[in-house]
Amino acid sequence: MNLLSIFKKKKEKIENKDEEIELKTSSFSEATISKNNFNASKEATTGREILNEILEKRQNVDIEKSKGWFFEYKLTSSYNINAAKEGSNSRAIMLDSEISAGEYGVKSNSTSVHDIEIVEEGELTGNKIQAKASNNYKDAVSYQDEEKYNNMQRAVLKGQVEEFQQDQKIKEKVSLDTQKNLTEKITHQDKEGKIIQSDEVELELVKNKTKLKVDAYTTEIKEMANVTVKSGMNAAGTAFLLNVVDDIIENREFDFEKSIKSAGKSGVKVGGRALAKDIAVNKLKFSAQG
Repeated sequence: MNLLSIFKKKKEKIENKDEEIELKTSSFSEATISKNNFNASKEATTGREILNEILEKRQNVDIEKSKGWFFEYKLTSSYNINAAKEGSNSRAIMLDSEISAGEYGVKSNSTSVHDIEIVEEGELTGNKIQAKASNNYKDAVSYQDEEKYNNMQRAVLKGQVEEFQQDQKIKEKVSLDTQKNLTEKITHQDKEGKIIQSDEVELELVKNKTKLKVDAYTTEIKEMANVTVKSGMNAAGTAFLLNVVDDIIENREFDFEKSIKSAGKSGVKVGGRALAKDIAVNKLKFSAQG
């Protein structure tokens, strides 16, 4: 179930040059949110769906042989969330994901030389990214240092660019094109001049399916919390939802009714509790997969 399907667009208005959307939900009273935050929450949900797709595809494959797919997913999802927050029309497409590619009418392609490409206003920009999730910087750079990747961004895991830069012996063996394009964040400057980047991704994340699930859901909840300006979802409510995520995915004993009573005392209002229950039900389904 798409968690954002509970939202129904009511109307749009312009106020102080910031586009606002008034939404009515089954769980909340009316909420007024910025268009950028709403789009970011949608991208967080899409990101979680992409992860679910990969987990299903790779459920019987060793994590060492799957971490590259998870790296591509996280680069793509974080870029799109950040782009939405900045009001940019650019988006990253993970070519080996039917969900990601399908969002923009692009045919998924697992045999493409590059892994990710940036689109803007529905059109491919030619900004291509090759991603390599290796256990160490030497392997990462070695795998990236191929002529077929020339002029592409060469994404590697967090910390590996700095390690490479400090190893003069390795640098001498690596092409200038690879050195110039080696990065830990995929980057694109859109038509309006906005520079959008993905997040850096850590090795320990892409090698742990449980952490990937927790990360996807906490990201989605945080972005959804940003749009609940008038919903009664206060700090206590958000904290409660994050605890729900950890308890269910980590398979710890979870008493929803008991926790919700405690949450109520902490200031979680009715709307927040209703959404929490929706998320808990969907998380139980999701955590059983992959």
